[in-house]
Amino acid sequence: MRRQAFSLIELLAVITLLGIIAAITMVSLAGPIGRARFSRDQRMITEIDGAMRSRARQMLRPVRLQIVPLEGVLIAEEKLGNSKFSEFARFQLSKHTKITRFETTKKLYRRQKAFVDYSPRGESLSYGLELTDNLGNSTLVVLCGMSGQSVILKEVLRSEERRVGKECRSRWSPYN
Repeated sequence: MRRQAFSLIELLAVITLLGIIAAITMVSLAGPIGRARFSRDQRMITEIDGAMRSRARQMLRPVRLQIVPLEGVLIAEEKLGNSKFSEFARFQLSKHTKITRFETTKKLYRRQKAFVDYSPRGESLSYGLELTDNLGNSTLVVLCGMSGQSVILKEVLRSEERRVGKECRSRWSPYN
């Protein structure tokens, strides 16, 4: 006897199996795709810094980079008049990358907006950005103010590791 149609249970079993296969494929690809986006964001920050330096030298006027950590946005601005800045470019990090810390040689910023000012010669304060992806991996991008060279440090110590390190040092202190 010949069958003409699938039963409802057979159709549900096939749909469920296809859903499981799709979910496994997405999970297996999420890691490499996320790492690629994260490294692209790291490179993008160093390229933006270089572009800001060259723009300041070309225009012979101050420019600044506004960093909005919670939104993952970098806004390039140039000085127009006495104290007015005008936005000329906006860069968005991927949604999986967060700026968890921004620090200059003068101040540490965690949540509020921060600015990096570039002189007409293309110089700025040295600064660092800590980037964290949605898997918890952290990278510190350090940019040197005078030369414009950058360093990307792959491993950033977490606060728990810092706490344990402090405890170990205090135990072996000569004053105990």
